[in-house]
Amino acid sequence: MSIKLKILLAVIPLAVLFAAQTGLFYFQQKRFDAFVSKEFSQSLAPVGSFAPSSTNDGAKEAENARQSLAIDRKEASGLIIANEAEVISALLGALILGGIASFLLIESLVPPLNKAIMISNAIAVGYLENEIKATGNSETDELLRSLAAIQQSRAEINDHLERQISETETAYADMQTSALALNAANASLSSLNASMDIMLNALNQGLFSFGADGICSSVSSKACLSLLESAPAGRRITDVLHIPPEEESVDRVLKLIFSNADPDFDKDDLLALLPDRFERSDGTKIALAYHPIVGDEKKVRSILAVATDHSAEESAVQLMRDQEAAALSVLRISGNRNLFIQFYNSISGFFLNLDEILSEEDSLDMLRRDLHTFKGNAAIFHLQDIVDALHGMEDRLAGVSDIAQARQAMQTDLPKFQAILTKTHKLAYDILGRTFDQQGVTRTLPLSALAAMADRIRRLSANDNLYKDFVETLMGEPVRNALSTFDISLHELADRYGKKVSPCYFTGDNFLLLTENYHPLFAAFIHIARNIVSHAIDSPKLRVERHKDPELTVVIETKKFQIGNQEWFRISFEDDGCGLNVPLLRKKLAECRSEEAAARLTDAEVMNGIFNDNLSTRQHVDALAGRGVGLSAVKHEAGKLGGKVSVESEWGVYTRIIIEAPFDWSARQKPDRGGEDS
Repeated sequence: MSIKLKILLAVIPLAVLFAAQTGLFYFQQKRFDAFVSKEFSQSLAPVGSFAPSSTNDGAKEAENARQSLAIDRKEASGLIIANEAEVISALLGALILGGIASFLLIESLVPPLNKAIMISNAIAVGYLENEIKATGNSETDELLRSLAAIQQSRAEINDHLERQISETETAYADMQTSALALNAANASLSSLNASMDIMLNALNQGLFSFGADGICSSVSSKACLSLLESAPAGRRITDVLHIPPEEESVDRVLKLIFSNADPDFDKDDLLALLPDRFERSDGTKIALAYHPIVGDEKKVRSILAVATDHSAEESAVQLMRDQEAAALSVLRISGNRNLFIQFYNSISGFFLNLDEILSEEDSLDMLRRDLHTFKGNAAIFHLQDIVDALHGMEDRLAGVSDIAQARQAMQTDLPKFQAILTKTHKLAYDILGRTFDQQGVTRTLPLSALAAMADRIRRLSANDNLYKDFVETLMGEPVRNALSTFDISLHELADRYGKKVSPCYFTGDNFLLLTENYHPLFAAFIHIARNIVSHAIDSPKLRVERHKDPELTVVIETKKFQIGNQEWFRISFEDDGCGLNVPLLRKKLAECRSEEAAARLTDAEVMNGIFNDNLSTRQHVDALAGRGVGLSAVKHEAGKLGGKVSVESEWGVYTRIIIEAPFDWSARQKPDRGGEDS
C-alpha cells in the first residue's frame, strides 16, 4: 500500500467521525432550541390570560405556571446535559479510534521514512556507501530506489570531481613549478640586464641602434644624454647627429646598406661613409663607430652606433705628441744649426720687412710662395705653431686679389705670429746659445785642412784658382749633406698621412757646393717632397699589381756638367709612383688659359705646367697640398739663380723633376729678403 493511501485511510475515519459528531450535536441543539421555544410559549400563554377579578385565584394559577415552567427548564437542562455528554462521548470515541488508526498507520510508515531520511542525510554529508534495498513496488521502495540512484550519481560525480581536483592539483603544481622557473628566469634576466646596464654605462659609451628608416630604437645607454646631448629614442639619426635636412648622403648610404642586394658586399666600406664625428655644443668632438647587426640570412637588420669621447685620450696623445715634437725640434735644431739659423733669420727678416715687400707690384704671388716655403721649412724643425699660423695666413690670402687686401689680412695675424717667433727665439736661445742669430753660418773643419790651405796660400800667392780652392775647401759643403733634410721631410710627411716610402737612394757626384748661395732653392725642395706624398704614392696593393715594391722608392741623383766655360750642377728627384695624368693636367691648364691654348701644347709642355702658379690637380686644399704654389716656388728660386726646372713622366711608371743651376762660388755678403748675410 502506498504512503499516500495509508495517510488518506488514517485521515478519512477521523474526518467522518468528527463530521458525524458535529452534525449530531448541531441537530440536537436545534431540536433543543425548538423544544424550549415551544414549551416556553405554552407555559406563558395561561399566565397572560388571567383575569384580575379574582386576585387570589389568579395568583395561584400564576404560581403554578411558574413552577411548571421551572420543572420544564430542569428537564430541558438535563436533556441538554445528556445531549452534550453524548456528543462528547462520541467525539472522544472518534478521537480514540482515529488515534489508534493513526498510531497503526504511523507505525507502518515511520521506519521506512526514517531510513530514507537517514540515507538522505548520509548522502548529503558525502557518505556514499549506504546499503539500500527495495523489494516491493510501494512508494517507500520507489523512494529507496531513487535514493540509490542519487547515491550512485553522487558517487560518480565525486569520482569525476576527484579526478578533476587531482588534475587541477597536478596542473597547479606544474604551474607553480613553471612559475618558479619563470621567476628564476626573470630574476636571472633582470640580473643580466642590470649587469649589462652597469657594464654599458660603466664604459661611458653612447650605444644606440637604428633601422633602415633611420629611426633610433627605444633602447640606448645613459651616456648618450651627455655624449650626444639628447636621447636618441624615436628620433632620426640625422636629427640626433645634427645633420642638415638637405644633406641626403646618409639616407643614400642607409638605402645601400639595407638593400642587401649582394650579401657579400663590403659593409664596412659603406659604414665608413656615415658621419664619424659628432660635435657637441662645447666644441668637443665625439667619435662615432658603426657595426651592422646581421640576421640568419646575412641581411642587415639594424645598425649599432657607438659614440665615444676620446677627448681625454686625445689630450694625452696630443701632449705626448707635443712632447715628442719638442724633443725632435731640439734634436733637429741642434743637429742642423746652420740650416735653422738661415731659416730663422729669413722668416724673422721677412715679417720685419713685410710692409716693404708688399709695396712691390708682383709681391702677392711672391708672398704666397714665400709663406708656403716657410711653412715647409718650419715643419722640418717640428715648429708646429709656425706651421699652423702660416697655414692660416695662406687660407686668408686664398681669396685675396690685390695688395691692399693682402696687407690688411697679414696685419691681422702679425701680433700673434710675432709672439710665436718670440717663443721660437727663446727655444733656439736655450739650444744654440744667446747670440745664435748673430753668429751666422759656421763650419767645422779639421786643423789639418786649414794648415794645408794656409801653406798653399803662402807658396802660391799669384794662383788664379787659389781663391776658389780656398772657398771650396773651407766653405764648401757636400751636396748630399744639404739634401739630407729632404729625405727626413719626405718620410715625416709620409708617416703623417699613413703612406709608405723607402729611404731615399742617392746616386751621382757628391760635389761641394757653397750652400749659402743656394739656401732658398734648397728650402723650396720641401714642395717636391710634399708633391710626391700628395700625388705620387699609390696603394701598396696597386703597386704590387704594377710589379713594384709596396713602398715608394725615390732616387736623388746629383751631377756636375759643363756648359761652355761655366760649371753647372743637376739635381733630379725621381719616384716610381703613379706618374703625371696628362689629360687631367691639360684640362686644368685649359681652365687657367683657354681650351684652344691648352690643346696646342705638347705633352711635355703640359707636364711642365705643374710649375705654373695656382695650378693644382687636388680637389680640396689641406695642409699638405692643393694651393698650386709649391712647385712654382721651386721654379722661381731656380730662375733667380739663372737655372731652370723640368719634369719627365710616364703614367703609372715614374716622375722625374730636374733642377739645373750654375755653380756660384762668390763668397760675398749680400742681404736677402730677411736681412740675412749669406
